[in-house]
Amino acid sequence: MRLLRTQEVAKRLRPHPASVRRLAAQGVIPHFKVGGWRLFDARVVESLRRERGTRSGKRDLREAPPAADVAAEATP
Repeated sequence: MRLLRTQEVAKRLRPHPASVRRLAAQGVIPHFKVGGWRLFDARVVESLRRERGTRSGKRDLREAPPAADVAAEATP
């Protein structure tokens, strides 16, 4: 499993890093907390990125499927 930090997730999904932290705290983007770090599974982030890219127009992450659904899809 490859883990990404908040800044890396922000680069891939395009919201501000503070928005990534807020969405993670709300459970929209699943994450792990290790010490003071918030880490994200790269497969889940990629799944969210693809999901956002498949719809026409700009899509808000708040409309993303529940984190448990995305994590289940990304699990091999």
